[in-house]
Amino acid sequence: MSKWIAVRNNGEQISMKTQEIQTENIPQIDGIDSEKGLIVTDQNVKLYLKILKKFSVNQENFKENFLDAIASKDINLAKRIAHTLKGVAGSIGATQLQEEAYKLENACQEVYVQERIFTLLAQVMQQLTPILKGLNAVSMQENQVQNNESMDTQTVLDKLQKMQQLAESFDIDALEELESLQKMQGLGKFQHIIERLDNALGDYDFSFANDIMQEFIELIEKET
Repeated sequence: MSKWIAVRNNGEQISMKTQEIQTENIPQIDGIDSEKGLIVTDQNVKLYLKILKKFSVNQENFKENFLDAIASKDINLAKRIAHTLKGVAGSIGATQLQEEAYKLENACQEVYVQERIFTLLAQVMQQLTPILKGLNAVSMQENQVQNNESMDTQTVLDKLQKMQQLAESFDIDALEELESLQKMQGLGKFQHIIERLDNALGDYDFSFANDIMQEFIELIEKET
């Protein structure tokens, strides 16, 4: 029994050490409490980092999208945009941003008072802007490192063509192939299109994902 306990404890220590190494890869960004975000993902560091990247891409044009909805007098759309921000802010541990987005969403449910909505939007942007800047800075650093590595063009093209075949069959194995693609060297300058592809496959929009993959292939072939 004592041997079993010793082995078990050693295994727990190894697991805890691995978790510590993984959490070191989480960027420290003002406005984000990563510990709270990891609670949401059940301490899944890989998933949390993926959510951070999706947040950066999907909320990049939040202000423009919200103002377009207001300009079109589509208050329900504006409310949905604020509601989405509130939800994803909570997912990454941006609690102050979540609170401000909540206020903005509620204002869209009240009597339409444009001045109040603009005031609350400004408060949302005070929280959102530095978070996006921080995430973008981290992404640029990662891309710079990857740009200094050489890309195996043919291997990348083969991977994309295989993913296209899977997407055409609506095969979710395309997601696993994407994870493999993301680990390849030299893809830093293509990070934006990879994130678009990740979003499309994450939403199981295989048709749109296929279009992005074809765009990706043509872009690589043009540069080689």
